[in-house]
Amino acid sequence: MPEAVQGVSKDTKALTQQLMPNDVNLTKEEVTFSFSTSRAPAVLMYVSSKTQDYLAVVLRSNGSLQVRYNLGGLREPFAIDVDQRNLANGQPHSINMSRHNRSISIQ
Repeated sequence: MPEAVQGVSKDTKALTQQLMPNDVNLTKEEVTFSFSTSRAPAVLMYVSSKTQDYLAVVLRSNGSLQVRYNLGGLREPFAIDVDQRNLANGQPHSINMSRHNRSISIQ
């Protein structure tokens, strides 16, 4: 059980408890985040395991959004071009992404 941190709300403590190693599930993720940047290339999110599996959300050098992943010992990593617009424009952007096994949905 994680210790309570002084000045942290009960909601934050509950979230910390939910992320304990016993609750880790490597077959799915649900991620929601926002970002704002005026520089590219950039790694916005990177999740990896003890194996060579990973899931990354990146802004390419032209500012376009791309999801890259290598799951389940695939020979070559996959890349999904999500948005071709230049998102490194200093404006706020949001990403909602869920993965279940090798199926990824992105908004």
